This record gives sequence, structure tokens and C-alpha cells, in this order.
Amino acid sequence: MATTQQQPDTTDDWIALLMLLTGVSGMGLFSLGTFVAPARDLAVQWGLLVRGDAVLIPLMDGVGLDIWRTLILAGIFVLFVAGSIAIARSRRRREGRADTIKELQSAEQRRTTAQLDATERPDDAGAQQRLQLAEEKVARKLAAYDSSPRGQSDLRASIADADAPSAVDVDELRTRLATGRITRVDQKRALARARGGSAIDEAREADKALRRLRHPEPPAEITETPALGFYVLTESGTDRYTDAAAARAAASAAGAATFYDAQSGDQVATHRGEH
Repeated sequence: MATTQQQPDTTDDWIALLMLLTGVSGMGLFSLGTFVAPARDLAVQWGLLVRGDAVLIPLMDGVGLDIWRTLILAGIFVLFVAGSIAIARSRRRREGRADTIKELQSAEQRRTTAQLDATERPDDAGAQQRLQLAEEKVARKLAAYDSSPRGQSDLRASIADADAPSAVDVDELRTRLATGRITRVDQKRALARARGGSAIDEAREADKALRRLRHPEPPAEITETPALGFYVLTESGTDRYTDAAAARAAASAAGAATFYDAQSGDQVATHRGEH
């Protein structure tokens, strides 16, 4: 599998720096307004501070914050904290995606080395065993990548960009997309169970995961919830498959012109040239 080198995204770093400077500047202004008389007078004139009976939080010499300015300052602080948490979560997700890609690339490199070694020494049982282990590791890392949001997005884009999206050679990509999505939904359900959640909680987590992956709404004929995999719609009913090639074969045998890909929302033609 070909992977691309990702450029570091420093957007969160700039946002965090801006928020830090804003917070420091705000605290600096209040400190300056408190200890420097001219600046304090300007703060009162500009409406940053108040004087007299309206003061709720006194700072110095009868100048301070009234209830509204206190609430505004508290709101700014809450937004600052919430923004910092959101940035930290975004960074963790991004680093997790990067780690998944790096691990897959590393496993692929080790498999290539093991393949060369096994080719040069075909009678060496140790070399053949190392190749088998390397293949198994690539399969595990590829499955983890396919079930990640980044992997799902890449697979969906590869299918959409194919010269003939209904072609047989795209079936492997469609199957990987379906398997990864099913795995991700199962993981979310298992996590809800581990937290002691109910069946409703499991369904909610699965629905949330599918919304994040922009999972399409299925046709009215498909009543399964959630609709995952591939569906062959015939006069006698609907049959579900988790492998695109199997769905294609079943659709062809039933005389159906298409089968439904629940991950992309495509009606996939069973023969080349059909759309």
C-alpha cells in the first residue's frame, strides 16, 4: 500500500499561542489597571473597570469589577479552558492517526526486507517464518489503519477517484472500507459495554461513529440498522454480504444489474460499463 508523507500541521500550535497571548494580555491589562493610577483611570473611562457602589470584586481604591464584567471575565476564562481542551484532544487524535500510518509503513518495510531474505534463502525455515510473521503484522496494521477515520477517508477517496468505480478491481478497496467500518462500529459498541452502558448506549455510540464517517443513508428497501456491508436487492428480498466480490457474484447469479455498497452509497454495476 502506498502512503504519502504528511506535512506537520501547526494550526493548533498557533491557536494555542494566540490564546495564551490573549490570556496573558488580559491579565496584564487588569494588573496594570490595578497598580498604575493613570492606566486604572483609563480602564474606568473605557468601561473595563467600574467605580463606586457597583463594584462586586474590588481591586484597588474603590475600582474593580461589577457583576456583568465578572461574568464576562468568567466566560472568557471558560472559553479559554474549553479551547485548550479541544486543542489537546485534536492533537492527540492527529498524533494517533500519524502513529497508525507510521506503524503501517514500518511493518511494510520489514515485510519487504523479509521477502528479500526469503527469496535469497528459499530453503531457510527461519527466513520463511520471519516472512510469515511480517505478513501477519502488516495485515494487523492494515486492519487498524482501515478502521481509523483517516484510513476510511483515504479508502473512500480511492474508490471515488477510480477510473471505473464499478470495476471488479475496485472490489478489494470496497471490502477493506466495509471491514474497517464494521470493525470501528464493533469497537465503539465494545467500549460502551466496557463502561457499563446499555444497548441504547451501544447504539448511540455506533450511530455517532457512523456520523463522523459520513455514513450514507441506505435505500428504503434496506431496513437493517445500521446498514453495513453490501446488499443484493432482489424480488425475493435483500441479502447482505461483507465482501464486495461475493456480493457481485450473488447479484450476477440473481440477474441483478447492481449491488448496494452501504459505505459509499453506490449502486455498483455487476458488469463493466454498467452504471
